[in-house]
Amino acid sequence: MLKTREEYDRLRKRAETLPIDDLINEPDCDHNCPPCRPDGCDCCFCHEHKGYYKNGEMNVRNFTENEIEMINEMLEKPEGCLGEKGCMLPRRLRSEACLRARCNPYEKPAGNWR
Repeated sequence: MLKTREEYDRLRKRAETLPIDDLINEPDCDHNCPPCRPDGCDCCFCHEHKGYYKNGEMNVRNFTENEIEMINEMLEKPEGCLGEKGCMLPRRLRSEACLRARCNPYEKPAGNWR
């Protein structure tokens, strides 16, 4: 677990520069991401922000028509892609924004910094 703000900032910067394939292939970070975590994750706004996908991102990343349809169906629901234990999408299908800011193993822990 991260102990200092400096350690968090250093690891966050690393996550922001990793190639997307590295983020996709990282093992799940074991974060339990229920809706609206107290540490301020934006997962509860998934539906409102259309999964945080950039315009055309699904096509650029070569998602199949079936994958795009599945994602769009999830995003029509009020909870978006969010289930009881976090995002229901496999990492490969999550938006780059989610992979970089929410699903990376260097995410800020809940609670206070030391």
